[in-house]
Amino acid sequence: MNAMVKIALLGINRHFTKEHRIRNEIRSLGKECAIDGYGESGVDELRQFYKVQRPNRYLYRVVKVMGGLFPQFRISFENFFYRRLLGDIRSRGYRFLISHNIDDGLLALASGIPFVFHSHEYLPRQFDGNLLFRLTETRYRRCALTRLLSRAVLVIVEGNSVANMYASHFGILREKFCVMASMPAFSPRFEQSIGSAVTVKLIHHGILVPERGLELLLNIAALLGSKYHLTLMGPGPEAYIRKLKAAANGIGNISILSPVPYERIVETLHGYDLGLVVFGSPHFHHKHMTVPNKFWECLQARVPVLVSPESAMVAYVKESGCGVVAESATTDGYVKAIRGLTQEQISEMKTRCEEKAWIHSRDSWLEEHALKLQSAVDAVYSSGASHFE
Repeated sequence: MNAMVKIALLGINRHFTKEHRIRNEIRSLGKECAIDGYGESGVDELRQFYKVQRPNRYLYRVVKVMGGLFPQFRISFENFFYRRLLGDIRSRGYRFLISHNIDDGLLALASGIPFVFHSHEYLPRQFDGNLLFRLTETRYRRCALTRLLSRAVLVIVEGNSVANMYASHFGILREKFCVMASMPAFSPRFEQSIGSAVTVKLIHHGILVPERGLELLLNIAALLGSKYHLTLMGPGPEAYIRKLKAAANGIGNISILSPVPYERIVETLHGYDLGLVVFGSPHFHHKHMTVPNKFWECLQARVPVLVSPESAMVAYVKESGCGVVAESATTDGYVKAIRGLTQEQISEMKTRCEEKAWIHSRDSWLEEHALKLQSAVDAVYSSGASHFE
């Protein structure tokens, strides 16, 4: 690509300032591409940003319910509602598009311009522990994704487990998937900090919502007792945060902190002894497909992690030696794993985190990611099939 190549990032329902995946793509491609954005709000690094009007939320709820029974109805609605954007997108000379959701992908597909589908996670069963999700989303997502995955130039996901699941269930060649890990920027060497013999400091960071079953973490802390202290840190609904704080006050060895900006997560995590990346959630995504961004963030902070034996992070933890895998996905299994760690073992794992920090940082793969996208798009144009209409 040359410096004048124009591309567009489609994130119709996304605030780009809050999306580190989108910002990483801008960092990766920004040296060679003039990048436009379409969504809720943009960032300064974009050449142009176009705010996209969303459907009326009450109307869209009706559409989702009907789409649960008749997926094509919802797909047709998406295409109809966003059709006004097609003329502009087609006229602006984009070499390719990157879509960040199913509705974005349907718009990209309708445009006829080669597109990359950034799935982030495994979407078909993302929250299937919820009855409403199963009734309104399952059939629609499978129907739409069958079209998108087959027509996309490349499919970006956050972990190998997500890519393998898509390839297996949708009959797509594994080579068509590109793993773009949500790793933070490389941080220079930290002074190693190990908990005292009195208190081992545990941390769980992320969105604090009921769907994640975070009561599991409170139960773990209660069983561990006063030699351990658990911190929960993240945003969430006020009512649920109040509920967690009330339960934490009754246990005594738990703190709940406000979230910090993404750029400060690593420095904030540093100093803890073990990151708890486990959930009590019924959802397939949380149990089996959780993308490993929390692992990368803890590793960059030089903090080892605890994960479930069912987690998609198991392979990363075992390969790196930067954490421990519980024997069972139960409260007792997690407590046993935590109690089994000595200060020496924690120190050794922190040393391995230091050794792995560069290769598991955002800075180590940005250029390679840009080259992979370039190669995939160039192959489409070289074949003469630059438009899919």
